[in-house]
Amino acid sequence: MTQHFRYPTREEAILMDSVNGVTIHSYTVAIGSIVQPKNVRFVSRISLNRVCIYFTDKSFVQNLAGNTVIVEGHKITVRPLVFQATRMLISNVPPYMNSEKLISVLKSLQVDPASNVTFVRSGTKTPGYEHVFCFRRQVYVKPSDTGKIPPRLEVEDDGVTSTIYFASENLSCFLCGEEGHIAKFCGNLEKRKTRNLQEVVEKVPKENASIPTTPASPKPAIAQENTSTPVPDPQKRSSATISKSTPKNTFKRPASSPANSHQASPRNDFDTKEGPSFTRHKSECHKRAKRRDSSTSLSEILNALEPAKENIVKNHNRYPLSFDKLTEFLQKTYSVSDIRSVALQFTEDTDRLVDMLSDTRREISCPNLKARLLRSIDKLSRMNVADAFSDSSFASLPDN
Repeated sequence: MTQHFRYPTREEAILMDSVNGVTIHSYTVAIGSIVQPKNVRFVSRISLNRVCIYFTDKSFVQNLAGNTVIVEGHKITVRPLVFQATRMLISNVPPYMNSEKLISVLKSLQVDPASNVTFVRSGTKTPGYEHVFCFRRQVYVKPSDTGKIPPRLEVEDDGVTSTIYFASENLSCFLCGEEGHIAKFCGNLEKRKTRNLQEVVEKVPKENASIPTTPASPKPAIAQENTSTPVPDPQKRSSATISKSTPKNTFKRPASSPANSHQASPRNDFDTKEGPSFTRHKSECHKRAKRRDSSTSLSEILNALEPAKENIVKNHNRYPLSFDKLTEFLQKTYSVSDIRSVALQFTEDTDRLVDMLSDTRREISCPNLKARLLRSIDKLSRMNVADAFSDSSFASLPDN
């Protein structure tokens, strides 16, 4: 009697990053030395440079998930194939901040992480620089805990306060606020503009309908306009009729009566009625021109940044820009929507630039510049998060 074959389930499989030059046999032996060879059932390389291994029981997956395995001298993190958790990306985290600090921050929010906090590679394609990490970390949490995590949080470590940003695995657009896409693929903005235009068009007939179509006092206007053609008195009109019955032979064309002249020019009467009643003289609306004086803006920026100058000069090694460069950056981003393109002209390390803008915002007191800095921080941070999630080649390593 043949033994019944049991097909494995997806909960019994693990994933590992595939390293160039490491054979699939080395992965099998490394895992088999931990769980015993008889408990390894299937192994293969799969897409996205991964290795998938199936066990005889899902308990092995629970024991190995989140741990590291040494394969030919490479430390590789083991993660389950089916992971009932949401990946959170933490941005603007300085390298000197250890993962235990981030774990304590999450637990203070009543969030119990489902994995260790790991580093995220910068995604550099140049050979020899694949090991470089960026200022981002990642961690897995329960889907029910994602609502407890705020989008930004200030964390103090080693006497320095840093603003870190959280984003879920679901891409979110900072223009419309919806999830599932990033800003450069957002189509809701055009739809919103079209909808607003339709609302404006619909309001125009209603506003026109509110304008009165009949004048309040037309009779005085008519009387005032027709003073040049007086209406004769009835008694005088009767005597004039008698005298007209016996006209004199003056060889002149008789003049038309006032009634006939009144009927001969109805268009003039209509124009007279309509003119003063319906003509609305609107006063010209002069919009105040936006100030584009770069020299004035520069002086205002210098005055507003003066309280933060000492901190910027003192910590110039931590920041990607000097005080003068920061002033120039703020001047060039004045009334500019695409802030990141301007930022890349000054530095490629936008994460440290966000950190610098956050520290500067805490030092200054000018409300206008504080609002500008906050908008710049939000835009740069959200774009950095979108780039991190859109990079399909990023990998992670455990925090040692």
